[in-house]
Amino acid sequence: MPFKNSILIAATLGLAAAPVAAQTAPQAPAATAEQEQTMARAGLIFSLFANAVKVDEIPEAEKDALIGCLYANTLETISQATGNALAENPQIDGSDPTNVYLVAAIVCGAREAGATPSDAPATAPADPSAEPATR
Repeated sequence: MPFKNSILIAATLGLAAAPVAAQTAPQAPAATAEQEQTMARAGLIFSLFANAVKVDEIPEAEKDALIGCLYANTLETISQATGNALAENPQIDGSDPTNVYLVAAIVCGAREAGATPSDAPATAPADPSAEPATR
């Protein structure tokens, strides 16, 4: 029993000292606007990749590459590379989550640049205003 009491005393002392240790810990510097944008994009990319692995239309090889990319790289690295690619291509709307997914997937090597998305039609209709024949 003396061993059990010494554990309880040590635990009590440790808990009593914890608030003091937390008060003396240095505060992290405030995030810059660029860091906040990188963090927000990283969260979006994680969410998009997590949802992508559930979509039947996305090929298994692409899903595997997305998971491999997340395993081998930090979300910060993926987000920064995606942000750089979006900045270098101002014609791409970086506020559109679909575009963010496509660029991040390209950055990760899961897709080839310029490849048709697997869930998009392979060819556009000749005349979009034409009436469908089945009406």
